[in-house]
This record gives sequence, C-alpha cells and structure tokens, in this order.
Amino acid sequence: MRIWLTGFGASLLISGSAGAEPPSCPERVGVWSPAAIRAPLADDPAPPVDAVDVAVAGRVVAVADATYGSSRLRLLDGSDPCHPIELGGVGLPGNATAVALSPGLAAVTHSTIDWDICVDGGLTLVDIRAPARPLVVSTLPLDSCVEDVAIGSGVAYVVNDGDLVVVDIADPEHPVTTAHYRPELIHAWRVAVQDRTLFVADLFGKLCTADLSDPSIPRHIGCAVVTHDNLVALAVFGDLLAAISRPDPPNPHELVLVNVASPLQPIRLSATATAGRADDVALVGGIAAVGLGFDGGVQIFEVYDPVRPASVGIAGPLGTRNHRLTLAGNRLWLAENLEGVAVFRIDACQLRRTGGRSTPTGGAAAGSGQPPRQSPGRRD
Repeated sequence: MRIWLTGFGASLLISGSAGAEPPSCPERVGVWSPAAIRAPLADDPAPPVDAVDVAVAGRVVAVADATYGSSRLRLLDGSDPCHPIELGGVGLPGNATAVALSPGLAAVTHSTIDWDICVDGGLTLVDIRAPARPLVVSTLPLDSCVEDVAIGSGVAYVVNDGDLVVVDIADPEHPVTTAHYRPELIHAWRVAVQDRTLFVADLFGKLCTADLSDPSIPRHIGCAVVTHDNLVALAVFGDLLAAISRPDPPNPHELVLVNVASPLQPIRLSATATAGRADDVALVGGIAAVGLGFDGGVQIFEVYDPVRPASVGIAGPLGTRNHRLTLAGNRLWLAENLEGVAVFRIDACQLRRTGGRSTPTGGAAAGSGQPPRQSPGRRD
C-alpha cells in the first residue's frame, strides 16, 4: 500500500460563501482510463486496464495495472487532476499488487497467479526520473504472494505471504534483503512507515510497531489487538492511525482509529461502521477517506475528534469495484479496477471543526491531543 503523506498538512481552512448550495462531497472531477481517451467511434476496443493501486508524488501519479498477461506500471501527469494524461509505462513480470514512491523511484510489488494460487512474486524497482521514459532498474524475486509495499529512508518494506521482508534499495540496481519482521507469529497484511516507526497490520487484528533507528533492521516495539476481526488496511498521520476492520457477514465493516503517540502502547479510540464493504483507507490531517470496495464508492470521515468521527460525505456506488486510494492535498485518487483511476475533490466537505468547506493545508498533526484511554480490544 500505498499512502503518499509527506508534505501535506493537517489543518483545514474555510472557503466558499455563506448561503451557497453545498457542492457534492466528495466531488468527482476527473478520470483516467484507456476508454476515456479512445475516440468515440473507434472500431478497436479500448486497451484493458485493471488499476489496483495508485500513488502520488508531486505531479507524477503512479498506477499499478494488474491486467492479466500485460501488467504494467503506468505513469500519469496529474498536474491537472481533471484531465490526467498518461506519460509512459513499463511492463511487469507478474500481476501488480501495490506501488510506493520515493524521489525518482517507484517500487512495485507483483505476484504470478496460476488458477487463483500465487506461485511466486517479486519487487520491481523503476527509475521514474523521466516519467515519459521509465526504466526498470531491477527485480527482486520473492516467494508466493506479495501484497503491499512501503518505502522509508532507502528501504522497502514488502509484505510477502504474511512475512515482512526488509529490502535495502539504496542501490536500486542491487536490492538486498536485510531482515524479516514477523513478531508473535502475525500474518502481515498491510504496512506503513512514518518517520522512524514501522506499522504493520496483522490480518487477524493486531497492530505491530517497530523502531527504525536502523531502517534496514526493524527493532520490534510491540503488538496490540485493535480489533477482533480482520485488519485489512491502515494509514497513519501524526499521532493518529486509521485502519479498516472486516468482520464476518453480515456485520458492518468499521473504520478504526488508534492513538499511536506511544508506539509501545497504541490506544484504540473508536470503531465506526462504514457505508459498505471497506477495502482501503487514506488519512491526511482531519480527513479519512474510505474506499468501499465491491460497492464501488468513497466515504469521507471527519476525524478531528477521533473518539467521535463523523461521516461527512459519500460518492457512489460508482458501478465498478474499487481497489486502493490515496490523498494528495485536496484531491483523492482512486484505483477503480477496470475503469482506470478516478479523481475527487474533497475540499467541499462540510466539517464540524470549521463549520465550512475545507482544504487540507499546513498545521498541527491530527490526534495529537490526549484522548481518554480505552482498552485496545474494546468495541465502541
């Protein structure tokens, strides 16, 4: 997974005029797909796309395309979010599963699927300094399914069939595995990095943290139960972590908010039902965006008060399965499976803290207050 948080702030400013009709929240403003750029009367069908993940760095938007037999990393120009333009791309040796970015470099995970079984996987590093002419630098083979990747300080953290593989990518042409992180027999599913802390979501409900004073060798801090159901996504900003809890049907999926000011002692603050099946979450400042998976929608929560988060808008259903999403400034980028990538504005969302429409800018980190302590395993 993949969440691009660096450089985006945490407070919101009022915009708009009093008495005006509130616009949609979130408001869909753009889309990229091969079909969208195909001439309406063209006889040949649009080339296939299966967008499963998206990451943003500046004007560059990286899309992990898992189209069977022709999986690619696609690079878009996102300087005009209403009209993203494809700049270039490279083929991948397996079906793409996730993408993460660092300056001038993309890390893409992929797995080879045979009759719905992962037979092998890998991590491919791509030089994207010239987005119109990306270049595959290296591929590190890995066993079985590879589900997620995060980058921090020249190191890639790769979720590989329940294990977390630590890969030194300081020399992208020669990536080197330096460690494995799998405390307490967890089944790692999602990973995030913030500053010198590693966060790992255990599929069976634990949140584990590790110290990255030496980025190539994570030092285990601890694990805490934050849900008794599956933990399938996470994002972190400041002292607040957002995760998705997926129970067995017919129970609703939940947005779980956790205070991680002390990585040794994460504190679960709240669990709020989402509007449908939730597959991913992104977090910037006082806003959490939840992708509604098979329901094909996006739900926006205000999380300035993480003990009492509030849903402030829903877009959808969109008519297609969603995969993963990311927030960049006041834009939300959503990997929409066969439809490509959709772009939403979130600055029209009405927030309780400001009482008006808002745009993420600079400011203090969310969740930095001192909320009441609660049992990590408690349901709210």
